Amino acid sequence: MYIFSQNNVTRAKMSRAEFAAYSKDYKGKLDGEPSIMYPAYTGLLMVDFLTKKTALEQLSKVLTAGFISPQQARCIKSLLNSEEQDFFIEAVDRIYSIMQVMPKILEQDGKGDNAIAYLHYFTANTDFYITEKNIEDGITQAFGLVSFVSDYPEIGYISIEEVIKAGAEIDLHFEPKTLREIKQGL
Repeated sequence: MYIFSQNNVTRAKMSRAEFAAYSKDYKGKLDGEPSIMYPAYTGLLMVDFLTKKTALEQLSKVLTAGFISPQQARCIKSLLNSEEQDFFIEAVDRIYSIMQVMPKILEQDGKGDNAIAYLHYFTANTDFYITEKNIEDGITQAFGLVSFVSDYPEIGYISIEEVIKAGAEIDLHFEPKTLREIKQGL
């Protein structure tokens, strides 16, 4: 289970088994998806159920948008049938949700080290932390921080397509954090 918030709407994402362990409330649908809505102090709490079917649909959309390589998508798809499927269902949903709401180019302009990195790609010797994205006319452009093993990190424009072609994988364990936190950890 994880929590995702935006614009006074908090979404709790969990499996049906997790929900059954926490609550016996009404199970309904919102926009055709199994959901439960509760009024909350600062807005609305929605509970979305994570399923293998929705994970496969989301994985397809993440692949089509160019945020993941076909090889990594195939690997994740096969792992959705493994003992660890709950982790991969949640990881796909988290990446998909972040992809939907992360800032576009220049929306974090002026924040400096307080800008939030939402996605992390990595190779054996390079890390790419994506703070903003822009997808137009088939071009997947991003902005963020690049850290090479022996060099100081640099901020600039990043082509996600080229990063993926170079063999980088998206980090399924990454949690959004500020560039300051990332630089302190390097």
